[in-house]
Amino acid sequence: MSKIERILDQINFKATETAPAEMVTWTCAGCRRTADVRSDYSGPDLCRRCECRRRRRAEWGETLTMYGTPPRYRVPEGLRIEPRLAAWRSDPWCVVFLGANGSGKTWGATSLFGHLLCEGVDFDTGLAAPRWCDTSWAIEQVKREVSRDEDQSETFDLMRRSALLLLDDLGAMRETEYGAERIRLILNWRYSYQLPTIVTSDEDLEDCEPRLASRMGELSSAGESFVFELKDRDRRQE
Repeated sequence: MSKIERILDQINFKATETAPAEMVTWTCAGCRRTADVRSDYSGPDLCRRCECRRRRRAEWGETLTMYGTPPRYRVPEGLRIEPRLAAWRSDPWCVVFLGANGSGKTWGATSLFGHLLCEGVDFDTGLAAPRWCDTSWAIEQVKREVSRDEDQSETFDLMRRSALLLLDDLGAMRETEYGAERIRLILNWRYSYQLPTIVTSDEDLEDCEPRLASRMGELSSAGESFVFELKDRDRRQE
């Protein structure tokens, strides 16, 4: 038997040795479309991503961009959030993520923010548009606007009346008394009108002004706490 014949014989043996894979039906969890895939496939995706998933990824990024989310946090589809957070709307009015630097609190807050926007939640049309705000930037912006026009600040008013507000790094409010007072006014106003608010901070609620801390830590009507303490280490250093 020649070398070529031996190679061909080995190929034929392997081909007859392996039984054809069974085909199974895959159903997209988003749009419920179905497709036939190999049962023995173990790659990163069960099959090619459905069109609805590609569309959702695009919509997620566009939506977060529209409402002021920085590029770093425009994650394609957000992080997984627990069911009671996914169902949250405004009971209680505030969701708080606490944790050290790099613990992932901003990622978690932004995921919830994007989830609410992309799920088509109906917000009061008489309010300002949802906003993603960095506390330090917001305070400086308010100061600049006030210096130009006495006590008038568009940023302050929009944050106060936003249909959904994400306030990142609340601990920055302690840097100046002026900033702390502006943020307290915004949060107290939102508490009075029960407007949905998402907050992140690297300090405990007990370090805030007592009345504000009590309001931010308010339990839901079902007696559940929506203050989440993230215990992870600083993942930026790993």
